[in-house]
Parts: sequence; structure tokens; C-alpha cells
Amino acid sequence: MNRPTEKYAVQERLWGRTAQEKIRAARVVVFGVGGTGSAHAEALARAGVGTLVLVDRDVVEYGDLHRNRLYDEEDARRATPKALAVAARLRAINADVSVEPIVAFADAANAVALAAAADALVDGSDNFALRWVLNDVAVATGRPLIYQGALGAVAAAMAVIPRAGPCLGCIAVDGGDERTCADVGVSPALVAAVGAWGATLTLATVRGDGANVAGWLYRFEDTGAIAAVRVGRDPSCERCGLGRFGAAEPSLPTTATRVCGGGAWEIWPAARRRLDLAAVASRLAADYGVAREGPTLQVEGEGLTGIFFEDGRALIYGAGDSAAARRWYERCVG
Repeated sequence: MNRPTEKYAVQERLWGRTAQEKIRAARVVVFGVGGTGSAHAEALARAGVGTLVLVDRDVVEYGDLHRNRLYDEEDARRATPKALAVAARLRAINADVSVEPIVAFADAANAVALAAAADALVDGSDNFALRWVLNDVAVATGRPLIYQGALGAVAAAMAVIPRAGPCLGCIAVDGGDERTCADVGVSPALVAAVGAWGATLTLATVRGDGANVAGWLYRFEDTGAIAAVRVGRDPSCERCGLGRFGAAEPSLPTTATRVCGGGAWEIWPAARRRLDLAAVASRLAADYGVAREGPTLQVEGEGLTGIFFEDGRALIYGAGDSAAARRWYERCVG
């Protein structure tokens, strides 16, 4: 049996062999592999997309398990970086696909660098700051972006195909709503549905059918209601119309913020720097519990738990407020 041929035979009957070759040659970067991003990435891997780059800053928590089929309880127990957990599952699902996990905070600088070699970008993020960065990077570089998101009982998806259809600025996607799934919850079935539909748009794009999916905004509700709305490109749009890409300026936070799950504070150093995790572990070992997990270091002590990353940031669990989280962070890193 010719395993790869058999694996994609049904798709080839639908789209043709030429389309499947385009899928196999594609390189797709997925920014955020939580609920929607991992569902999207799984569909792409099963379809045989040649290279998947997975970018995520976070680690698996127990609260993630209800909406993500690619994590398990062992990942949560070990606080495995999400990009590594998803990469391991996708490699097991389809050995034909090259999977490149990146455990890092996504900002404009690395988004532009990763877009340079990509055929499509996928928005699996949980915040509007990154969503606007990806929109601006896509429009500025001409790379297609598949937007998707789910919050509460509503989800949406749209393909941003530069010069062929509207961008997120054209439809006035509002970044003023700072709520997350930790605040209002989210339907796990809705997360899977919009992630899978987003993958449909990505596959159409890499097959060369991007113009056909441009300009459609899809909305899903957990009542079962689904709507497809035709939207036009706004020639006066600040981004794709006038070329003003304010969100695509490299920037990193320097404050403490709650991550989507709500269980941790994400702390950044006051000045950007990389952490020598081996040196931090050695210094803390006498007074704290320390455990290395790939590109992260887990530290436990004083009733708190921290996951420290090489890029200088940390997730602090158990702190009553951001100030307490930052004080403990500073004590740990020195």
C-alpha cells in the first residue's frame, strides 16, 4: 500500500491531485494553539499540510482540557508548553507533516519574520492586541490571514486575503472588549466548530481559492444559528486602504496581565532580557522546588508556583494580585 496516496485519496477525489500537491507544499504559521488554534492545526495536519509552525507563549492548565482535544491531564500536570504538547500530537497523527513548535510570545517582530516564508497565517490568539498585529502584518506583507475567535456563546471566522477582500479594520472588529473565556466562559463545541471552519478557509487559501472565500464573515452561536455575511473592502480603511499599520510596530508588554485561563499572572521583566534557566534553577534549588520541562522551568515555594521562560517572562500562580506576583518573580530571578 502506498500510504501517503491512500491517506489523501478522498481529498484528491474532491479537490484533485494538483490541489493536494499545493496543500502538501504549503507552510502555515498558527499563532496560538489553545482551543481554536489547536482544532485548526489538527484539521490542517490531517489534510496533509506540509509544514505547520506553532507559536504559543502559554502552558497547558487543567482548565484548558474541556475545549482542547490535543491536550491531556499529563500535559496539565507537567505544565507542558502548549506548542510542544500540540506538536507531539500532530506528529503522531500524521508523520508526513513537518511540525515546528515555537514557545514564545508573539509580537510584530517575530510575526513579520515568520510571515516571510509562510503561505498563510492563522489567528488562534485569545487577545485583540495580537489579532491586530496579525491583521497588519498580513496586509503589509500580502500574506493571507485566517481570523477566528470564540467567546461565550458566539464565534466568528473570516479569511483576510490582501487586495482581494476586506481586512479586520474594514469590518471594525472592536478591540475594546477585554473580556476573556475566564470571564464569561466558552462552549467547547463552538471552539471546535470555528477552529474546523477556519481550517476550511485555510485549505481553500493554500489550494489557490483564496479569492472565493475573501469577503465572507461567518458567525456561529451555540444555539445552532449560523450566519454568513458578505462584507466589502473599505477603501478608507486605515490599514488595507491607507496603509497605516500602527499595530505592526514591535512591542512587548512590561506589565503584569492575566492570562486567558485566569489562573496566572504573566510577568515580564522591566527590561527585556533572556533567562538562563539552568542558572536560576541552580540558585533556587536549596530553598524551592524546581523542575525543568523543556524550554521552561517550574518553581514552587512560599505557596506560589511559577513557570519561567527563556524569553524572560513567567506565569505566576497563586498570587493575590499583580504586585505580589511581580515581587515573587523578582526574588526568583534575582
